[in-house]
Amino acid sequence: MKRRNFIRSCAYTASGALLLPSMITPALFGANQELPFAGVKGKWTLNNDGSFSLSTPQITLKAAFPAFDGKTIRPVSVNVERKGNGGKITYRLTKGRITLLFSEKQGALTIDSELSGFETAPHWFMPLCDASIDGADRFFKQGNGFGGPSGVFEYPQTPIRREQPQQDEAWAKDSYLSTGFISPGGQTIAVAAYKFNNYVCRSTHRNRPYRKGLIDRHLDTNTNLFEIGFATENIPLKSKATTLPTLHFVMGETAYPTFRELADRMAEANNIGKLKPPVYGWCSWYEFEHNYNQAILDETLNGLKEINPPIPIQVVQIDDGYSDHGDWIIPNANFPKGLEYMAKSITGAGYDAGIWVGPFMVMETSELFRNHPEWMLKDNDGNMIKAGLFRGITDYMLDTSHPGAFEHLRKVFRTLRSWGITYYKTDFLDWGLNDSTVVKRHRPGKTSAQYYTEVMQMIREEIGPESFWLACIAPYQQMVGFADGIRYSNDVTGLQNAIGNLIPETIACQYFNGKLFLNDPDTMFMRDYNETKYANASDKVGFSASVDVMSADDREALALWDGMTTNYITTSDRFHNVSDSMVNLFRFLQPGKTYLPTEHIDWDKPSEIKNALRKLPNGDYAFLLLNSSKEEQNVEIPIKKIVPEASAYVFRWSFNLRQPMGKQETLSFNLKPSGTAMFYLSQKNQAPSKNMSIFGIEQG
Repeated sequence: MKRRNFIRSCAYTASGALLLPSMITPALFGANQELPFAGVKGKWTLNNDGSFSLSTPQITLKAAFPAFDGKTIRPVSVNVERKGNGGKITYRLTKGRITLLFSEKQGALTIDSELSGFETAPHWFMPLCDASIDGADRFFKQGNGFGGPSGVFEYPQTPIRREQPQQDEAWAKDSYLSTGFISPGGQTIAVAAYKFNNYVCRSTHRNRPYRKGLIDRHLDTNTNLFEIGFATENIPLKSKATTLPTLHFVMGETAYPTFRELADRMAEANNIGKLKPPVYGWCSWYEFEHNYNQAILDETLNGLKEINPPIPIQVVQIDDGYSDHGDWIIPNANFPKGLEYMAKSITGAGYDAGIWVGPFMVMETSELFRNHPEWMLKDNDGNMIKAGLFRGITDYMLDTSHPGAFEHLRKVFRTLRSWGITYYKTDFLDWGLNDSTVVKRHRPGKTSAQYYTEVMQMIREEIGPESFWLACIAPYQQMVGFADGIRYSNDVTGLQNAIGNLIPETIACQYFNGKLFLNDPDTMFMRDYNETKYANASDKVGFSASVDVMSADDREALALWDGMTTNYITTSDRFHNVSDSMVNLFRFLQPGKTYLPTEHIDWDKPSEIKNALRKLPNGDYAFLLLNSSKEEQNVEIPIKKIVPEASAYVFRWSFNLRQPMGKQETLSFNLKPSGTAMFYLSQKNQAPSKNMSIFGIEQG
């Protein structure tokens, strides 16, 4: 069945939340190639009973209280002092005191909070809890890290009448790094703490439904609620005053620019200046996985010499498989000449040397585990925590609160840097962020975030500010200010897998791309080895059993998505073994020397037709469409919704295509299931040159 509407159908996520249909709105870039942020005035209201509200012209967070462990407090007394747009509320409890300061700073509303007089912190402290939400029909949820789930969701609608009992009307969605509210008119409140070194910050959107009548037939009331707070993890406070990070509420006329503004402010608060240049590189994982070795590396480097003109990749990175986890500077048989030799073979060929490390991972076959089992993290019963199985071998978690374990990691990164390695892919970093209430550490007394960021600080010190650091399977919050790049999606094994996770996460996480990190979409595939299934991986040299069967069209679609939505292009395929056509596709994705932003039209209204829009350095535009549905769809978009003018010369564009479509006022195109189409739009009747990359640079 064909449908002739550009994103008119609704889609449901795996969580059951309804995704809204899109109604294309203008995406007009300013001179800085970013949609402009237009702020909105907000107001604090402090009530005599200690409740407080935040309001904008369209959205209200009403009647909130602070809470311990999800339960609003019951103070002995409340003192309210109002001052301008804010003030102070002091809550005196039987033991201890909570102070909230409400302010307006740089056009944003803020809450500062302090706990004093408590011997022990609660597990969770929420400065704002049980706020009822009025005026918003959508909320933004940010996953804790790698894989999300993230995105804009409509508040689920509870049925007014039903004929059968139902138990799933109450719902809750947690968010990390940031969250927000969006009104039907697009007005937005974006919310975040900017500092994460001491505490994990979590917010929750949920509802409180009540029904009436026989079999709960009729809806009585349904209230959407919000809370936000910090994991204080029962750490000892010893009655001292403890200040929590400031909560910021940035308010704007439209969603995406407001979240971009939030990311800008978060970057400034963490002293993040200009990010490192875009990445154009090679990683060993997706062809040979754990079996990559020095001989294949030599072949890879020699093969690169055969490509003419040369492919200007910057980095060659060796992934997992070179050692037992934990023994990161002791190579196994895959690299018999050692890791320093490996690194120098890469740098000697003219590339930056990169390596994969799982700082908190320890294999039970490693020398580290045999010599120092006391360095392993334990559960509250004193048992070493088994965290995973790799190559059939159990991995444990390193307890970095032990001075010996901490110094071991310091030695690892110091040694790797001394060998000339300047690109670090650190993986399974979430293993280092364990709530202090559920584990037994060698030295207790701190939050999980404090233990974690001590390690991140040490790693950055040892690898130096010049090294590029990619964080994988990592909590976003605690990587802010440390990592240069962040993996934001699950491993990519094919186009359908990407449609399920990579592509929606790309859109959801775009607001912090180029602000906090360079977003890493994982890999693109050029080889056709996996177009035919083999009974056994050994039947084909280089066969990766984890990679799906992909057609050439699928590979191109995934590559174009990566190229249009990120500034981070990598592959694991050996260039000398793939077709010239696929090498040219990789050349087409060559980024420039500086970050180039991407917008997603109607970012806050997800749909089956995904889009990406980029203003190129020459002033022209690249526009990509991807049909994530299983049905053919017809796309019709007025040109003025894509570029500032009512019409433009349009060209179908790809690495091997520059097809003129004439001057158009409406872009009309059929997209097959999982299909893509990319266009070049210009005010000049001149096709892009054959040497122009997807980033608008002319390749030599």
